Amino acid sequence: MGWDPRRWRTFLIQCLNLFQAKPVTFQLNNAHVARVAFAASYLQAEDNLFNLWMRPNERFTTFIVCFEKEAYETGWNYNVLRYALQRALPQRIKNVLQLAPKQPTYEGYKALAMQVDQRYWEDRSEYSSTRTQWNAGGQAWQPRIPNNPANPQPPNPAPLATPGT
Repeated sequence: MGWDPRRWRTFLIQCLNLFQAKPVTFQLNNAHVARVAFAASYLQAEDNLFNLWMRPNERFTTFIVCFEKEAYETGWNYNVLRYALQRALPQRIKNVLQLAPKQPTYEGYKALAMQVDQRYWEDRSEYSSTRTQWNAGGQAWQPRIPNNPANPQPPNPAPLATPGT
C-alpha cells in the first residue's frame, strides 16, 4: 500500500465495510471504528466533489448548493475549491469567464460565475419569448410558387376531388 493516497481510500473504505459487516467482532474499540469512518467519509466527500459536474441545462444556483455541501465535508481551502469549481462548470460559463477579469478569490469567482449563468438564462428566456411572439404575431410562412408563363398555375390550387365525392 505504501504512501500512495489512491490506495488509502480503497483500504479505508474496505475497513469501514468490514467493521459494519461484523459489528460484534469489532465492537471492542469504537473509537478506532469512528476514526476510520471519519477518514472514509472525508475521502468519499473528496471523491464526490471531484466527480461533481454542472450539467449544461442546470442552473448555477442549484449546482452550487450541492457543490458547497461536498466542499464543506472536505475542509479544503478556498484556492483548491476555486480550482474544483472552475473544473466543474459547463463550457458555456467557462467561455465567458475566460474573457472576464480574473477573480483571485473563491467567492469572487463564484459570484462572477453566478452572474454569467443568470445572464445566460435571461437571454435564453428573452430569445424564447421573442421567437414565440414573432411566430404568433403573423401568418404562417408559406412558400410562393414561382410564376412560369409556360405553365400558369393558380395561386392556391383547389384540392383534387377524391373518388366517391
